[in-house]
Amino acid sequence: MKNYLMSLGILSAAFFIEGCKKDHSFTAPEAPVGAEPMVIYKAPDTTNAVAGHYFVTFKESFKMPFAKVYNGSKTIRGAKEAAAIAYNQQARTDMRAQLTNANGSMIVHINDIDAFVSNVVVGFSAQLSADAVKKLVANPNVQYVEYQNSEMTDADATETKLTTKAYSPQAQIIDPLRTAVGFKNGWQRSQTVTIWIIDGGCDLDHPDLKVYTPWARSFSNDPTAEDRYGHGTKVAGVLAAIDNGFGTRGVAAGAYIVPIKITDTPRSSRTANFVKALDYIWSKCASSDVVNISQSFNVSSTGVASMEAAIRSYSGYDIWFAIAAGNNSGFASQRSPARMGSPEYPHAETLGFIHTVSSHGAGYKFSSIFPGGGGSNYGAAIDCAAPGENIYTTAMGGGYTDDVVQGTSFAAPIVAGILFMNNGVYYKKATVTGDVDNYHEKVAFLNY
Repeated sequence: MKNYLMSLGILSAAFFIEGCKKDHSFTAPEAPVGAEPMVIYKAPDTTNAVAGHYFVTFKESFKMPFAKVYNGSKTIRGAKEAAAIAYNQQARTDMRAQLTNANGSMIVHINDIDAFVSNVVVGFSAQLSADAVKKLVANPNVQYVEYQNSEMTDADATETKLTTKAYSPQAQIIDPLRTAVGFKNGWQRSQTVTIWIIDGGCDLDHPDLKVYTPWARSFSNDPTAEDRYGHGTKVAGVLAAIDNGFGTRGVAAGAYIVPIKITDTPRSSRTANFVKALDYIWSKCASSDVVNISQSFNVSSTGVASMEAAIRSYSGYDIWFAIAAGNNSGFASQRSPARMGSPEYPHAETLGFIHTVSSHGAGYKFSSIFPGGGGSNYGAAIDCAAPGENIYTTAMGGGYTDDVVQGTSFAAPIVAGILFMNNGVYYKKATVTGDVDNYHEKVAFLNY
């Protein structure tokens, strides 16, 4: 079905190109009142440590993640998989040694660990006692010990309408804003390049979507990648719905997608789910793949350092990330991973593969207020804007949304589709008007 020998096509254009390396050399205007500093990591309070679910990340001086030591092919899919498995086995042995007391007892019982990872970070997800938290924080080889608050992500909090139309559309419906962006047939390109959607799963047998189910996975407490709440299926349709004359059509129409589920039941998530998903994707991805993330976390309420470190490990592999800015009518710098697009973010010079996307509506007007409430996030973290209002898309049960949807969740997959079709490039031919902070973001287009 899929031929994984990568093609060597090179795409270029004469003007207005935004590609794999972003220009962070600009002077930011004065930030609006209420701007908050970017807090990267806050160590846990060991005096008042509580039992709970944590993600523990080891320092790279102890053991580098496999993504940073691997020097094999970036283009032949699967070439690194066997080596990654062997590395994971050794990393697991090394980590378990760090979890053993001098008397041979375990700091963390093996039954309380739900996952070891080593591709993008070296660490583990586990239920910890308060005593274990204190011991791990004191371990000189440990970088982060992050409490995993079960949080309804920004996307799930703003997506509340789950009903659908019956599956009997008379014609293909495409909103005017997305028509202006452009469409291409993505099926042929998806024979060599993969689109990964980290979200709430997908309607796996929707007739208007091509889902590559052998690689679909769930890293939530629900064992299947089947969508339970609708958000992931809506994102998938915006990105890749088939151009078949009915329903709707995605930017990369008919491309195969791989849903990676991180939304727990009931409708919340942990950043640990993200880390496990990113670790899995790295074992299978190849050069020019695209990852869409239409979810965001509040950086003050849950641990995001390990998740962001996992994303940074993709640097240098030509894997493109489209990330929703969030719908909180605030600074994208206060949402993760959206804030990673900011030039103020540490390591920004290595993160040109990350594209944080805000929303606009008709007339390229910034979505300061969505019709259903909330508004697009803004600030220095934004790389580009895309349509995020009045979007018609696929829904669970083989159907379609019975009303248009709104949000940066649907602007991000538009950019993901462009990055997929254009090998990491989008074209800027318009400027957003009415944006809150006067950064004047450019609008992403498929064609120049």
